[in-house]
Amino acid sequence: MRLKNKKPSYVAFLAYLILFFLLLCFSCIDKSVAPYSIGIYSASLSIGANPFVVGILYVLNFLILGKTKYLLSSLISCIVFICVWAIHKKRKALSPLSLSAFTLIALLGYLFLENTSSIEKLLPVYFLSAGLTFVCSVTLQAIFNKGLKYKFGYDEYLCLITTVAIFGVGLCNFTSPLVWKTVCAISVLLACFLFKSGTGNVVSASLGISLAVYYGNISLISVFLIWGIVCGGLMPLNRYAASVCLPFTDVLVQVIFSVYNSYTLTDFLPVLIGSVVFCLIPTSPLN
Repeated sequence: MRLKNKKPSYVAFLAYLILFFLLLCFSCIDKSVAPYSIGIYSASLSIGANPFVVGILYVLNFLILGKTKYLLSSLISCIVFICVWAIHKKRKALSPLSLSAFTLIALLGYLFLENTSSIEKLLPVYFLSAGLTFVCSVTLQAIFNKGLKYKFGYDEYLCLITTVAIFGVGLCNFTSPLVWKTVCAISVLLACFLFKSGTGNVVSASLGISLAVYYGNISLISVFLIWGIVCGGLMPLNRYAASVCLPFTDVLVQVIFSVYNSYTLTDFLPVLIGSVVFCLIPTSPLN
């Protein structure tokens, strides 16, 4: 599936809405906000997204985040990608490597117009954004071209895990780590229900990377891995039993290992809410 082949519809609208949310979250990978979201903008070209629409969303995301200092450099980036799209629209889809190269060109405006930070702080953003473009391009192509019907390659799995982990960090900064923890609870339960137990464990550990990075506590990955083991073991018996046990597993891990710096009702509620949401999803659509 490619967005450019889709007539205006709720599917295309939803796709662009998701892209906009991704732009906001990727801009917030750094708490001070940086143009990492250009990785999503560039990668969207690989799935046939309209560069004018995504360009407007890209600029709008900085306005919403209150970073008007990036407006001029973001407009320059939009011009670069629109030119790239105009030149290559009748050719084969751009490769992740070529999109990464174009990202470096598109960010030259950011590199030379941003005068509030030293070059030592700008260069990491500059090169990491190109790396994000590569990772996000592989991920988006895999999702849009293969979906859940075909098995991903190892490189696609690696890029998918990296993209999800980075998105999680951005979501934590954009909203709250508690929101991400709720998303993780739902995702772990879904993964254990839909896939083999081993896949559920991989998904759980991958989701835990985001909170581990956010809090600077790598042991949080083990917490999510325990989530996956418990839910994976109980899911074949009863999906509701797995849902009920998940919040109490989180509490038990804290009681035994004291992984969290502190544990209050606000830490418990996201897991409970995620479990309740999963229980409310009808079984027939999942099957």
